[in-house]
Amino acid sequence: MSSKAYQPPTIEELAEKYKGANICLVAQGPTARRDFSAYSDVERCPGEPFYVWTQNAGWINHPTSSLGFVMDDIKSEIWDVNKRYTREQVESMVREAGIPLITSIAHPEFPPLVEFPLIKAMETLPKVNDSLNLNETINYMIALGIMFKVKRMDFWGADYYSPDGKSIRADKRACCEFWIGMAAMAGIEIRTYVDSDLMRYHLHRPDIEMEGVYGYESDKMPVEILNVLDLDGKGGAKIRIGNG
Repeated sequence: MSSKAYQPPTIEELAEKYKGANICLVAQGPTARRDFSAYSDVERCPGEPFYVWTQNAGWINHPTSSLGFVMDDIKSEIWDVNKRYTREQVESMVREAGIPLITSIAHPEFPPLVEFPLIKAMETLPKVNDSLNLNETINYMIALGIMFKVKRMDFWGADYYSPDGKSIRADKRACCEFWIGMAAMAGIEIRTYVDSDLMRYHLHRPDIEMEGVYGYESDKMPVEILNVLDLDGKGGAKIRIGNG
């Protein structure tokens, strides 16, 4: 699809498309390194479409992506000092994306760009200290999913850990998990990858038996409560995404 022929949908049309849909939010951490072309959840949601949202050129690595996010203004000077891509490469990736790309400021010479509805977000989304706390791209993705009233969010690549197993970027993780909480409060089902630190604690400490319920040990928990908590009695959720 050429950039000349491509006309991106409006933000209102995107909202209509994704209302009630299942979406997979793919960031850039280790758990994003997989093929999403066959990713589905037929057993739990038969017949329902599953959409992949990507960020920062992720639509190139994941060609089934239907919506991309690049929140830095394409005309910003930040692209002149980018260590991964040249400005020319970035501009080409944006022009030829072939899918709508959510951004901060849209420019007509870059047809795929669609502006994030910041004013509406300020009016409708929860704030802390009068701020939306949108400190990285994944948070814009979650916020837009809330505004679009999606049904479920699955998270890949929002891992916040280093190769040695230690959590990193605590400030970024805290903000992301805040927005996940807001999505859950809005009635959106949340699922995170089994090997990611996201929305989990003590992932690398086998001495912690119960995950997510402080003060309880799974071997002393009545089975009725385990069922209510959706736990398997071994400190884990009954339903998890993937196994490696």
